[in-house]
Amino acid sequence: GNGNALPVPTEAGLLAAERYDIRFDNPSIRCESGNIVWDWARQAHVNDIRQEGNQILIRYGYLDLTRIIYLDVEDHSENLIPSLEGHSIGRWDGDSLVIDTIGFLPLAFIPRESVMTSAEMHVVERISFDNESNMLVRDYVVTDPLYLAEPYRGKDIADLAATAYQPFNCVDLSGENNRRPA
Repeated sequence: GNGNALPVPTEAGLLAAERYDIRFDNPSIRCESGNIVWDWARQAHVNDIRQEGNQILIRYGYLDLTRIIYLDVEDHSENLIPSLEGHSIGRWDGDSLVIDTIGFLPLAFIPRESVMTSAEMHVVERISFDNESNMLVRDYVVTDPLYLAEPYRGKDIADLAATAYQPFNCVDLSGENNRRPA
């Protein structure tokens, strides 16, 4: 985990959080991933990372989010369709993979804490393998000039898994009992 304090919201971020109600808006209730930052290390599920040609595919073990990191693209398109996982371009810096991601849907960055991010969120990750500890290390910086008052930085470390990636097989709990009152 990142061990950091919560992100500092702007006034606009606080207003957006007022509209969020975890009882009805938490994406995991609908078997939807929360976001690329927090779901990376959720609940000890095994992530799968592989390079296929000029792309790196990351399948998150928690709620089955799949990301594509394009290695043969230098700039983000101006016509991105916002999505949960955003648009990721990557490059190798020595043995570290640097991933730059924009194009997000507005979402609850930390659902349990009602910390929100806007479509202006920008995430830069640096992933490397520490040969001494035999661990995968991910550092990240999240910026959102609309909803976050300052960059949010974090780091997490993961062991190599002894078991293979397995689909999450979530059960959707968003039925009639989970409708926001009118």
